[in-house]
Amino acid sequence: MGVSNTLLACINCLTLCISLPFIIVGFIIKKTASSPCDPIMYKPLLAVGFTLLVISLLGLLGGCCRIQIFLWLYAIALFILIVGLLASVIIGGVILKGNVKGEDVFGGLKEYHLEGFSAWLRKIIVGPKNWKEIKDCMIKNEVCSRMHSFRTMFDFMAVKSSNLSSIETGCCKPPAQCGFEFNSDTEWNVPDEGLASEDPDCKTWDNDKEKLCYSCESCKAGYLAIFVKGWKKITILNAIITVVVFIVFIIAVYGLIKAKLESRFVISIAPPKKPHQLKWFLKETRRKRRMQCVLLP
Repeated sequence: MGVSNTLLACINCLTLCISLPFIIVGFIIKKTASSPCDPIMYKPLLAVGFTLLVISLLGLLGGCCRIQIFLWLYAIALFILIVGLLASVIIGGVILKGNVKGEDVFGGLKEYHLEGFSAWLRKIIVGPKNWKEIKDCMIKNEVCSRMHSFRTMFDFMAVKSSNLSSIETGCCKPPAQCGFEFNSDTEWNVPDEGLASEDPDCKTWDNDKEKLCYSCESCKAGYLAIFVKGWKKITILNAIITVVVFIVFIIAVYGLIKAKLESRFVISIAPPKKPHQLKWFLKETRRKRRMQCVLLP
């Protein structure tokens, strides 16, 4: 096996090992996600992991067994993977566009505003059609159940230590600017002097546990905050994997081209059967080997 094939085999073993953590982490995120209604967080990891696994096995089989068709399929699959990874990095750049820092309220909690996210996210991810499914999922999974532990305003003011997610702060309570008075867990009352803001979310809030602020803009913003944080990590990871896969692709193409050239100039002279032919055989062998050295790198 040539140097390029040996190097390719080593790199394929490495990518095979890398693919396993992708798959494992993807399943862990699926089971322990901050938002049980967000399959987009773990799907890219599983997709990249399984794709790397299949491609690595294809490359190892083709390289070790010298099966040309497998090596060509391997190179084509690598090219398609590179295109897909580049597309995901570009999409990640669009997703991360905007100001998603959030606003500090209640001495530690952060509230997010929908205007801080890109128009693409607002239209595609939390558009009317998708949001209905997400909202139904959040109600079904009772994402606001942790709020039931707050019995007094003191408990709620100490909420920073409970590490509430942006979905809980956006969907399970009214926005701070509305000026609602805390009563208990998910029950908030309008003060005697009325609401402090004309924000539509203030009127959307409902103490009904099936409604709360699930239809609020703040809830959509909280959902997008988790979405963006996850995609930021995925985009960085995809960029690194793209570079690694591109290097593997170059080595694979080099190995295929070299193998193609070698097959054209392989020495196919049968050993001589008679002693007087040995001198001619050795001379012809040396001549063809010199030709290989000139034509091949």
